[in-house]
Amino acid sequence: AAQAADEARSLTKLNEKLTAQIGNIRVDALLKEPVKVGDLSVYTAFFAGVTPDALRQMSTVIKEKGDGNIAVICGESEGRIQLAVSCGKGAVAKGVKAGALAKAVATVAGGSGGGKPDFAMAGIKEADKVGEALKAAPGIVESML
Repeated sequence: AAQAADEARSLTKLNEKLTAQIGNIRVDALLKEPVKVGDLSVYTAFFAGVTPDALRQMSTVIKEKGDGNIAVICGESEGRIQLAVSCGKGAVAKGVKAGALAKAVATVAGGSGGGKPDFAMAGIKEADKVGEALKAAPGIVESML
């Protein structure tokens, strides 16, 4: 039993490491396609099979790549859709708050959420409106400026 538990822990760590590497590859690809809102860069995406923790990590990486970066990314895991929003310091200084942005984007898809100025999470209830919600993000950012 102890050997099985050690093996399970080892596999869990490997899975977490591989998931993080896949997340970094996805972030690198996403960073090539910003939507510009003034001098801010808004990055939106949907990823299937991504846990809320992985979303948090991915959005934080995007935020840390530039003061004017804003990440608005959705992920689906175990039938639940989550939204993670991160805002770089420059975006926050211009009035874009992650908590308000997460709430506004999630509302488009029947969800709700919120958080701090630099990071927020939200739940999405209407899966068929995720695309519409993500497309709305740059316009919502513009309205906050």
